[in-house]
Amino acid sequence: MKSDFYMAITQIAAERGIPREAVMSSVEHALKTVYKKLAETEDNVDVEIDPATGGVRIFVVKAVAEEVEDPTSQISLAEARAIDEDAYIGKIYRWDRTPKDFGRIAAQTAKQVVLQRIRDYERDSVYDEFNDRVGEVLNGVVQRADSRALIIELGKAEAVMPAREQVPTERYRPGQRVKVYLADVNSSKCRRSSPVLSRSWASLASRASAARSRWRRGRRRSIRLARASVFVVFASRTSSTS
Repeated sequence: MKSDFYMAITQIAAERGIPREAVMSSVEHALKTVYKKLAETEDNVDVEIDPATGGVRIFVVKAVAEEVEDPTSQISLAEARAIDEDAYIGKIYRWDRTPKDFGRIAAQTAKQVVLQRIRDYERDSVYDEFNDRVGEVLNGVVQRADSRALIIELGKAEAVMPAREQVPTERYRPGQRVKVYLADVNSSKCRRSSPVLSRSWASLASRASAARSRWRRGRRRSIRLARASVFVVFASRTSSTS
């Protein structure tokens, strides 16, 4: 049976649409960092998380080298044979160096990492979804409002419409469907990506679209009239010739 720790990560990843492997990789990387700080070492380490028990084990990993160039990941043949007389160049050794009570530290670290990974993934997903759509008119639903801004739902993302981008004569209510202009996408490592919307630009875009439609209709009408005129002239000349 899988541990509560492992199941929690799996569930959170599934709910937020984040690949479980990405979350686990982030947790393992964080645990390596925590161990190195506790042990005051730069040794090459591996982290193993048992999916059945949730137990975490830390292994120092080194390869036997004829000439040690990196002591954090290599060990000399002489040192290796002092431990194992069958050691040879290229052999990999893994020593369990799991600190006492590391499970409690691991659980706390994992929780923090998972929450941060969720924030990072959601920020990147929103940015990727909307960054190439700046300048488009979108359909949204008003979620809530205050004196500073409107929060509008765009699918799974929440966007903000500052007061300066609202139309003064309009009133907005939760659940109201609105057409909005995507003016920008703010992205920061310290906060979530947030699409910035505008109703004033949406109105301008709508009017511009309507003007273009009227222009196209007028142009088509002018072409039809011009063609009709040419036909009348041609017919008249043909009649005169006859």
